[in-house]
Amino acid sequence: MFKNIGGKIKTLAKVLFIISVIVFALSAAVAAIYVGRMTAYSCGGYAYHSSSRNGVAGFFAGLGTFIVGAGVGFLISWIGSFFMYGLGQLIEDTEINRKTNQEILKKLQSAPEQPKAPEQPKAPEQPKAPEQPAGWVCAKCGTVNTDESNFCYNCGTRK
Repeated sequence: MFKNIGGKIKTLAKVLFIISVIVFALSAAVAAIYVGRMTAYSCGGYAYHSSSRNGVAGFFAGLGTFIVGAGVGFLISWIGSFFMYGLGQLIEDTEINRKTNQEILKKLQSAPEQPKAPEQPKAPEQPKAPEQPAGWVCAKCGTVNTDESNFCYNCGTRK
């Protein structure tokens, strides 16, 4: 029932357009006949047959009414069908996109995992300069002493 719903909506839009054009044409024809008779009656008094001019005026009044009524009806039907037809097209396009996305997902899921790209080489780190001890180093035992001290804390050698 709901397969190809976009196509069914588009077909419905076409059918409704044709039906509404026919309905507007028929209603314009009825209005044209009515306006033509009223014009003929009003031009010649109440005697419809009294003058051929009255019949001609009524005919053209009716013809004008038919043309305007059928033309307006056609435009209303045509513009109204745009929206329904567009909805059907939108549904069809969405269904196509959904199927395409599903195919792409299947291909991605079934594809073997791609090897990772090698990491970019890093610049070599510059060796750090050895930290200079705060204070002085005893020449005899190598103990680091503070600047304030005059003798080594370890062996007692003078600075």
